[in-house]
Amino acid sequence: MREAIVPIRRRKTIRLVVEPFRRRTTNINPQLTLVAGFLMIVAIGTVLLTLPFSSESGEFTSFPDALFTATSATGTVGLVVVDTATHWSRAGQVVILVLMEVGGLGFMGGAIVLFLALGRTITIHQRRVFQESLSLRKIGGVPRLARRLIIFTLLVEGIGALLLFAQITSDPTITTEDPAWWSATFHAVSAYTGSGFDLMGGFHSLQGAALKPLFLLTMMAMIIPGDLGFLVVLDLLGRRGFSRLSMETKIILSANFVLWPLAALGFFVLEFANAQTLGEMPLVHKITNSIFQAVTVRNAGFSTVTFAQVGQLTLVFFMVFMVIGAASASMGGGLKVNTLGALVAGMRAGLLGRPHAEAFGRTVSPDRIYVAVTLLLLYGAWIAIAVPIVFALQSLSSQLIPSLFDSISALGPIGLSTGVPASLSLWGKIFMSILMFVGRLGPLTVALALLRRSNRASLRTYPVGDLRVG
Repeated sequence: MREAIVPIRRRKTIRLVVEPFRRRTTNINPQLTLVAGFLMIVAIGTVLLTLPFSSESGEFTSFPDALFTATSATGTVGLVVVDTATHWSRAGQVVILVLMEVGGLGFMGGAIVLFLALGRTITIHQRRVFQESLSLRKIGGVPRLARRLIIFTLLVEGIGALLLFAQITSDPTITTEDPAWWSATFHAVSAYTGSGFDLMGGFHSLQGAALKPLFLLTMMAMIIPGDLGFLVVLDLLGRRGFSRLSMETKIILSANFVLWPLAALGFFVLEFANAQTLGEMPLVHKITNSIFQAVTVRNAGFSTVTFAQVGQLTLVFFMVFMVIGAASASMGGGLKVNTLGALVAGMRAGLLGRPHAEAFGRTVSPDRIYVAVTLLLLYGAWIAIAVPIVFALQSLSSQLIPSLFDSISALGPIGLSTGVPASLSLWGKIFMSILMFVGRLGPLTVALALLRRSNRASLRTYPVGDLRVG
């Protein structure tokens, strides 16, 4: 009798110990996994960039400079404190390229494809993290979606690299510090991921190609899909006609078709007579450069003019577009045009006295409106905190508007700069690295956490109280 009971008790004891452990390991917060994953990637990139083989001089790179560059590349920002073309060796540039690719795709996208290639099973938790990173509504079909994302990315970057290679080799006036094949590949990845890194040299971004409309058009053709997001492109390819598109795709397209022309027109008018930017260009190049800057101001951060010489009114005008940013689940950052759409829908409902926010014949759920308002307030709070700190941590004489512009660019993350990063002190570089990291992951993880909590919220209600508004 005793021998029959003992094994049963042991099995029960083991079950009581193991099952809670399994529950704890499978309920890991996906947002925490995203943050930890990106932190790990930034840490690895920082270590690699500090080593002598990553620098052109063969010497160690300082920790703040390596950290800043790794964070900027992983966050697809594009702000730099050392010249990418001349400071980093080919190996260092490869590290930056890999960081841009991983940061743009999301580390879980690449990890899932790697697991599939190795024949490993994708766990539910990994599917959930990938779902969170792309703001998906369900986890079904995640491996197939990850494969399609990688294939589409490589296809766009491959075609773009070939087009850029043909232009660089055929036009000797397009000068780069590296061989044509490498420059074309690097710029293709940088454009599609919206990273804004370049190999033109001298901190000049794409100013050397300002009078090359075909080069700028090729870059825009790679930036725009990354700006819209893979899911929007997939929706456009899978359905015929605007009326059949999802509400989210309609909002994103409508917003972009308003924001792009508005930004181009504003830059054209404000900088038309500025001899340091558009003033000396022929009319056709003024138009093409204005369109190019309108496309890059909310995502890629490339520039064909020196933004340190752009008028302050133009800087303030462009800050609005940098705050808005790209689409959700895209390569870009910012508040996202989806958030703008939710805010506009809520405002429209308030002005018209309607009980529900609507867009394109669909109701926008209240929890999306709450999250949009929360993100707007959090974003404003981060800017209010960041600007005085960035202003104070510059080693050279600083001005408020450039400090505000570059802080929003880092939080965007956009990459346009008036030159503030180069004048930052050691602690200034570290703080702006934190700012870029928060800009890339902060709004996303906050939105996901809020939506998750709203879905699990209790049904408890309270009596309605009076509140004066306005």
